[in-house]
Amino acid sequence: EEAVEEAVEAVEAGEEEAEIFMYRKKEYYTIQGDKDQVVYEVLEGDNKGKRLGTWSLNAKGKKKVVFEKK
Repeated sequence: EEAVEEAVEAVEAGEEEAEIFMYRKKEYYTIQGDKDQVVYEVLEGDNKGKRLGTWSLNAKGKKKVVFEKK
């Protein structure tokens, strides 16, 4: 398993509760409570960008991004 750094900050975006986490030294954006666990890129101002894939938990309980094929 690759090392995952996780620094979580809560960001409120309208009605949805957002979360920004670190994976492989990059920040990713996800919606808390999203059953699909979709991952988006982070834009300036901690805004949600395009969909990149989904996330799952690794053996250590850290978030791992699973990128969608292009």
